[in-house]
Amino acid sequence: MNGVIARMMKRLQITQMKNKDARTRLMTEILNNMKSIKLYAWNKAFMSKLNHIRNDLELNTLRKIGATQSVANFTWSSTPFLVSCTTFAVFVLVNDDL
Repeated sequence: MNGVIARMMKRLQITQMKNKDARTRLMTEILNNMKSIKLYAWNKAFMSKLNHIRNDLELNTLRKIGATQSVANFTWSSTPFLVSCTTFAVFVLVNDDL
């Protein structure tokens, strides 16, 4: 189970890095071409592109990463308890037949 969660986290991390790269490229383009953007009044168009990357893509991926991390923490925390319960259940079932 932890292996599956680790693969999901890796996939989400790769997606997050691609989103950050896209945002960084867009910010570089905005900063390098600030004069042209202001001259042609493309402020709203570039801001909407930037907000889409930030709010829709990056934050959505961060929510997924947080939820996956929570599941991973729960499984790591509950494993000793589940092993103890399983061991006790097997002990009871084996000794019940005697």
